[in-house]
Amino acid sequence: MAGRFIVLEGVDSEVLADQAGDLGNWLRGEGLVADVTREPTDGPFGAQLRLVLSGRLKVDEFTKAALFMTDRMDHLHRAGGVLEDLARGVYVLGIRYLLSTYAYQCREVQAAAERRFGADAPLDALQWLRDINQLCPWPDRVIFIDSTVESCLQRIREREGAEVAADPALQSQYERDRAAYHAAIARCRAWGHEVLVIDGNQPGASIHRLCREAIIALGLEH
Repeated sequence: MAGRFIVLEGVDSEVLADQAGDLGNWLRGEGLVADVTREPTDGPFGAQLRLVLSGRLKVDEFTKAALFMTDRMDHLHRAGGVLEDLARGVYVLGIRYLLSTYAYQCREVQAAAERRFGADAPLDALQWLRDINQLCPWPDRVIFIDSTVESCLQRIREREGAEVAADPALQSQYERDRAAYHAAIARCRAWGHEVLVIDGNQPGASIHRLCREAIIALGLEH
């Protein structure tokens, strides 16, 4: 009996982590084996990526994209990795995966290509990202929890204070990231990949119920 690979995506990391944890607990309560994982991983390539994301290690955007792909391949194929877990019947709940690469890195790669080769750079960044990740399987279910910018900022107000949430750069970042996700979802659907979009502005219990229903629709196999 094979497991299931379910990935949660969205701009609000806190919501994703909360839902992944709750869904893992629910699946275990159903008598299933569940594991929560995320990208970047805690593996050696993920450690390099965290240095890149923190600014301590400088690389170009093409190398950064390749590092994400390398970390993902290690995540999938290493001993005890995602594919081995799935073969053992584990329900793997991932926090970000391919869709986040398409959303977050497409704009960066396209801008880097234009800086290097000019405004008419012959590169479809999203297609290039898809090509270098072609050995990474699409999950059994991708759930995009669509939180509005205001919802994200409200959670930041509650967590870190009004001054942090009032930063215009933060609002612009959320707006860009949410738009990039929606563009990536449209492209993925054109490629034949399914992405379920859930309203992320509901109470956590309502989001959990909808995510749970989406997983039940796959069939819970013991």
